Amino acid sequence: MIVGVMAWSMSATVRGQPAPTCSDVSDDLLLRCVRGLVEAFRKEGSSPAIFSTRLRPGLELLADKEGYSGSDSDLDELKRLSLELKAANKIANYDSISILDNAISSHIGEIRPALSWQAIATKAPPGTNIQPAFVQQKLDFLRSSKASFYDNGPFDLVRRSLLAGAFEDHFFLERSSGKDGRADLLSELSVVDDLIGRLENPEYDYLLKAQHKAKDGEINNQIFWRATILFLLGNKPDMRDALKKLALRNREFGLQVRDASRQVYSYRVFNEPYQILVGPSAEGNRPRVTIKDDNLVKRFFNASQLALLVCGSIDDAGATKAETEAFKKVVVDFDFYDYFVVLTAGQDADRVKRLDEAMARALDQGKAALERNAKTALIAGESKPLLSTMQAGAQKCAVSGEDHDRIYSAFSFKSQVKQIDGTWYLLFGGWLSANQATDIARFLNELVLPEVRNSLPQSSGSELTFYVARSLVAN
Repeated sequence: MIVGVMAWSMSATVRGQPAPTCSDVSDDLLLRCVRGLVEAFRKEGSSPAIFSTRLRPGLELLADKEGYSGSDSDLDELKRLSLELKAANKIANYDSISILDNAISSHIGEIRPALSWQAIATKAPPGTNIQPAFVQQKLDFLRSSKASFYDNGPFDLVRRSLLAGAFEDHFFLERSSGKDGRADLLSELSVVDDLIGRLENPEYDYLLKAQHKAKDGEINNQIFWRATILFLLGNKPDMRDALKKLALRNREFGLQVRDASRQVYSYRVFNEPYQILVGPSAEGNRPRVTIKDDNLVKRFFNASQLALLVCGSIDDAGATKAETEAFKKVVVDFDFYDYFVVLTAGQDADRVKRLDEAMARALDQGKAALERNAKTALIAGESKPLLSTMQAGAQKCAVSGEDHDRIYSAFSFKSQVKQIDGTWYLLFGGWLSANQATDIARFLNELVLPEVRNSLPQSSGSELTFYVARSLVAN
């Protein structure tokens, strides 16, 4: 067996002539041509792990022609090469595997066409909602033996995620017709548990790195997904265990977190039915299709705050339509409550100490003190319902008071001095909404900073300005 990274030893020409690349071959012969190149390399004794200019163009053409045809025997030769590269060294050979699997995936019997509604829409009369047929098409492929070929390549994680989603699609379609879809939910839960296991296993870190995904953020997405499935199953204890895990692993959210690693991304809260409506044919006899989906969320959430909020808002897990709507509303209506009001103080520790002391004095004097108290009371009133829900969530999901305070606390004008990447910052808040933080920043800039500047040596505070941020912009 070949081990490690295998390199081409072939010349770019054959007997002085340019080597064929299949770029001038008709579509119906393209797969056969690429197979011929692979076989030629094998006969020459080459080991294709890093593709030369002779093989890459043909594979890229195949990848771009979704639904291309060709014999299974020709496709099997490409698959055999991919499996050899995976067995030899799936990490070192990832780029080559990715090129191969992308080409294979576009074949008419493979994963890309299976995840496209185009073929169904072409056969359906105008006015048809093809979403149910599309769900069945996805399920049929993703749970077939064909799908397992994509393990250890670029589709490894995503095809599992798509399978879990298809099970949930099917559950809601079954429920809308009065059928029991519990088996779908149990299958979905098993797939999501498998995904979490893979994401937590260092063996699969190479996939996340190659696809530029934050590992912790991806795990968060799956844990929250798991909680929603358990909700639909009516399994309240396990749902709350999942939310507790989500809350605790993300409790250290702060300015230094510059990516999605402490957040949850929700495309939809639940995969409820939507419409893929077929319209009249357009140019090239391709059907016009309109997608109507009122369930889309497509946004990030602070993972720990969302977990506590759901824990505190949902008393009884269940799968009725009313309970599902209530759960969805809790998530969709929630906003970020993790903004800071930030002052960049530079790299001098003594300077930030003087600034902090000057700010405290200015906030305790005259009009600034009165305004400070009024704004504190106003924010306390605005935040009281959320604070109560978060406290209830901490209790229901067995999150300690100390951890709850890290995740969400009442606002006070108590400053924080922090050093991040060598720079000192003076901070207020951390549990404010965007509007609240904006109001506090305006107050500090207009009423407090002038007094601070007057108390400092001339010019040493002229550039000072408070601004609003959830995280610092990476350099």
